[in-house]
Amino acid sequence: MPAGTGGVGSKLVGVWPRRGIECCGDIRWLDLNGRWRDLTITGTTIGRRTILVVNDISERKALQRREHRQQEALAHASRLSVMGQIASELAHELGQPLTACQNYLFGIQNRIKTDASVSADIEDALGQATDLIHQARGIVQQAREFIARRHPKAEDVDLGALIDQTLSLLKHQIRSVGARVEVSKDFGEDTNRFVLTCRKVAIQQVIVNLVMNALEALDASERAEKRIRLEMSRPQPQTVTINVRNTGPALPTEIHPQLFDAFVTTKPEGIGMGLMICRTIVESHGGSIRLASSTDGDVCFRITLPEGGETI
Repeated sequence: MPAGTGGVGSKLVGVWPRRGIECCGDIRWLDLNGRWRDLTITGTTIGRRTILVVNDISERKALQRREHRQQEALAHASRLSVMGQIASELAHELGQPLTACQNYLFGIQNRIKTDASVSADIEDALGQATDLIHQARGIVQQAREFIARRHPKAEDVDLGALIDQTLSLLKHQIRSVGARVEVSKDFGEDTNRFVLTCRKVAIQQVIVNLVMNALEALDASERAEKRIRLEMSRPQPQTVTINVRNTGPALPTEIHPQLFDAFVTTKPEGIGMGLMICRTIVESHGGSIRLASSTDGDVCFRITLPEGGETI
């Protein structure tokens, strides 16, 4: 049977010959009802005649595909379960040392306030370290509340101020990559700021993750322009959009559909949890996150959040 032939409304997708037989292989056949059928064809020649035996193996193939999906889902659930146990233990164990570190830093800051010989750079570095530990404690506390199934506490947050604070926390990483960061705020006619009712640490964690991903992409890129742009706008009443753009390389097209799934990553040493966590946080606030564009020089992630909305 020549490849590409078939009855009316049918299409031969592929044949894979085997040695010693005139024709043998598996094909997918589109029947007259528009359904794909999995067939196996075996043929041999006797004299001037060719005998073909066609077996419909659609049910067997469908069963194999279902079993494969079930095995993948089981393995995925197992990894998530292990990750949950590790996260629970980390949240329990990290709380106390982080608190101790923060107390030591507070003590050092109080002591150097009276010492005129201490440079402003040292005071600034201590302040940054204190802010970062405070952020880490907030993330750990958030994890503990989730594990304990306590309803997270939401508060009114000025989104513009939160982004400025987040970029201040990341200024060392931004400087080391040599990136230029721009912030655009299009408030519209309603007010002069964006106010979200949200879990502040959680939304800040999303922004940190996206900016760090952008910095890592720019650091690995050979492009001369290394720029990150955060754009805030109000496309419609009570809705805020945040675009996080960078001038790095495009993301591989084949991973776009799974980009926000667990254990999907483009980084050699990544574990593929960052974007999944971002999606979980954003959706828990009644919002959405997606890859808005992915071309060389313009990679953009778009977050949409309800302004003043309730967290789930």
